[in-house]
Amino acid sequence: MGVSFSARISATLWAIALISAGLFEAQAEEAEDPFESINRAVFEFNLFFDEVVLVPVSFVYSKVVPDPIAKGIKNVLGVLRTPISFTCHVLSGEGEKAALTLMRGIVNLVFGFLGFVDVATEIGLTVEQKTVGQLLGCLNIGTGPYLMIPFWGPSNPRDLFGDIVEGIYDPVGRAGPLGTRRWSYWGCQAVIFTSTRAGVLDVERAIRDQSPDYYVTFRCLYWQKLHGNAAEDTPTPLEEEDFVQ
Repeated sequence: MGVSFSARISATLWAIALISAGLFEAQAEEAEDPFESINRAVFEFNLFFDEVVLVPVSFVYSKVVPDPIAKGIKNVLGVLRTPISFTCHVLSGEGEKAALTLMRGIVNLVFGFLGFVDVATEIGLTVEQKTVGQLLGCLNIGTGPYLMIPFWGPSNPRDLFGDIVEGIYDPVGRAGPLGTRRWSYWGCQAVIFTSTRAGVLDVERAIRDQSPDYYVTFRCLYWQKLHGNAAEDTPTPLEEEDFVQ
């Protein structure tokens, strides 16, 4: 907030999405936070960076880039993530979701002007994207403690490892001249984050002002979303009928 985003965008956006949905009080189990003092320091740094860099950039982006163009760019980047999401669904034993993910990618690529238009959603082909972190959850690998990553936001060892793997194998990061691949990947991440961040500026500010301890509020909202996803991703065996639909 995820990705989320490789397609899971920055984990920060998951918490902001919960805030914008009005979930002000977290009902999830308390986050394991043995590094709270360090996490708080990083959190304060991230807030400073957000205030002086991300908020101004997001504001300008929202004013300069027309909504249809911004949405189209996000659609294209979502299509490019199809191989990762498809693979994670397959390895989780979710054959139907894997097939829908592949169909969505093909339909949008062929009929949606290389993914700029989300034709698949318009015709009812919808399925959630799956991250490597969620795949590891299906394999009963725990999240580990809560972490606050500089410039990135809230995470945990399992999802941080998943984000690194996705960064390595993301199609955007592997395309183009060798010397520009990493720049291409992080450039796309910046576009996704900026466009999404621009849409929640006012809501996020209101919640920050109302929270007696914004660090705790943010952590609880992130943890709630994380374990909400985990509840939906229960392990399933790889069975033949999952792939023959």
